[in-house]
Amino acid sequence: MFRVLDVSFNANTHLSDPCRALELHKEGYGYLSYLKDSAHIAAVQHLNFEGVVENNGIRFHFLKRKNVFRHFPVRSILYIKRLQPDIIIAQGMIFPLQVALTRLLLGRKVRIIVQHHGELPGKGLKKQAAKIADVFVNAYFFTAAENAFPWKVAGIIPARKKCFEILEASTYLQGKDPASSKKLLGFTAKHNFLWVGRLNSNKDPLTVLKGFHQFSKVCTDVTLYMIYQTEELLSQIQNFVDSTPSLKKKVVLVGKIPHDQMETWFSAANYYLSASRKEGSGYALLEAMACGCVPIISAIPPFRKITMNGKYGFLFEPGNEGSLLDAMFTAISHNSKEYIGAITHHFRSRLSFQAIASSMLEAFQELASKSALNESAAASIK
Repeated sequence: MFRVLDVSFNANTHLSDPCRALELHKEGYGYLSYLKDSAHIAAVQHLNFEGVVENNGIRFHFLKRKNVFRHFPVRSILYIKRLQPDIIIAQGMIFPLQVALTRLLLGRKVRIIVQHHGELPGKGLKKQAAKIADVFVNAYFFTAAENAFPWKVAGIIPARKKCFEILEASTYLQGKDPASSKKLLGFTAKHNFLWVGRLNSNKDPLTVLKGFHQFSKVCTDVTLYMIYQTEELLSQIQNFVDSTPSLKKKVVLVGKIPHDQMETWFSAANYYLSASRKEGSGYALLEAMACGCVPIISAIPPFRKITMNGKYGFLFEPGNEGSLLDAMFTAISHNSKEYIGAITHHFRSRLSFQAIASSMLEAFQELASKSALNESAAASIK
């Protein structure tokens, strides 16, 4: 069995409670429970705490260190070496110096995998450090292969087959009874749309509003609920709604909602809307699909991958309200209990923590096979 170590070099120095840290990052660690029977699993995380905590049969090793780009965490990596991993999954593409040092201190037999979390290539010293670190990396995990494109263009990841398509996280949410959820939240429209995200330009809530405005002129029994964690564009959104009388009763600016209530919101809504310009993955999209909320989303690489290029959702061109309008009309004409059932089945079989673990295990086996072939070739040369 492989000895797999999930390592985060990011130092959450503001956190001193390991249980709180595990709760905050549970969507990223969820896959570990499904690898327990096929591999020896552990994790290393950096906090303002030192110690080992066992959670759900998995040992989490918490260490203290500085949270700066140029810091070389020698003590942490020597600790990792004592755990004798066969495979290290380093979380994030922004720790090239730490990854390189890990290789130098642990040797060439350990397979090092770097998990992408939406980061883009840096410039200057950071770019050069990433190029150097690539020499020491065996593989990368990207939600969608196209997410690797900026890294290949920058000359950081070469064009050889180092990239695997594996989700960075999933969700524990499950669908509730739609009728009960609608009643609880007071949903009365025939078609209920839900937008979830930060009110910033990347999430592009204004395109959603403009497309929904045009849609509501034809399909009148509709409501759009907007849940948001930040308020950068709130004044613009409020001005748009206030200046469009027909929208005032059809757009509800909900604001912040505790995450433990989102299961009810996704179960009550018929459709999940997202106009994101770029994402590393799509947490809210995964949550919506797990709850049977039909996605209408921008056609960016991770969304295309998650929905199998629109087979389990409806895609539109980013920033194009006309394309969004077409997708909305197509969605309401194709929606059915059978389609919703297909979406939730797709989530369980391809997007769940269990599915992530299965894909990772296949990647580990492929890397082990390549390593064995390389060692055999090297031995034959000698």
